[in-house]
Amino acid sequence: MSQPVSQPVSQPVSQPVSQPVSQPVSQPVSQPGESAGESAGESAGESAGELAGESTGESAGDSAGESAGESAGESAGESAGESAGDEVIIETDEGGEDWVDPDDFGEEGEGIHAFKMLDIDGEEVDMRRYRGRVTLVVNVASRCGYTSQYEDLQRLYSEYRERGLIILGFPANNFGGQEPGSEEEIAEFCSANYGVTFPMFSKISVKGADIHPLYSYLTGASNQEVSWNFNKFLVGKDGLFIDQFISNVAPYADPLIMALEAALAAE
Repeated sequence: MSQPVSQPVSQPVSQPVSQPVSQPVSQPVSQPGESAGESAGESAGESAGELAGESTGESAGDSAGESAGESAGESAGESAGESAGDEVIIETDEGGEDWVDPDDFGEEGEGIHAFKMLDIDGEEVDMRRYRGRVTLVVNVASRCGYTSQYEDLQRLYSEYRERGLIILGFPANNFGGQEPGSEEEIAEFCSANYGVTFPMFSKISVKGADIHPLYSYLTGASNQEVSWNFNKFLVGKDGLFIDQFISNVAPYADPLIMALEAALAAE
């Protein structure tokens, strides 16, 4: 900013005057100190004003930008949700998910998406909520030699769920009476011992005369019965069977991971 330059005040030169001199009118004359002070004051005031204006402008701009960004983000999110028409998934503090299903799922589901099941709390679940996700369906038990697979199943879920994997646990007492507890006891066992956050369901039968229709579909599609606890059925995003892995195929075994990666990559 240009600074005002104080002009030197011309000093009057004494001339002899023979004629009467009219009385001079008093004019306020700026003294050098006053001039410098005023200049400094004006300069400081202008600088402070500009800085304050700039700061206020930036703050206002930032606030407006943030407000516009938030509004745009909210509108985009709402628009995307409305366009998709899918379920709303809410992440929970424990790393699991709460599901808010749409009022209408639309067309009928295929494969496992054609069923309605009861979760471990007794609430009905329309399996169409898992459309678009690769699903690993596992018949589980609390007193089995393979029960420790819960740990790797939970780790697998935590690692892959953001990429579209869902794991569904179905307690079954078909093998050796190794799942005798109630749903409440099973839920407590899984949470306390393995920190399970993937969806768990009410006990069903996975083999025999009373086999649940869900497992009738899975074993029919695979042409292989459930052999023991912790058999794993890999299901595609469309709900249709892909592959079955017996109990001794661990969650991180190469064949299972390769099939999972391929299913996640599929359109």
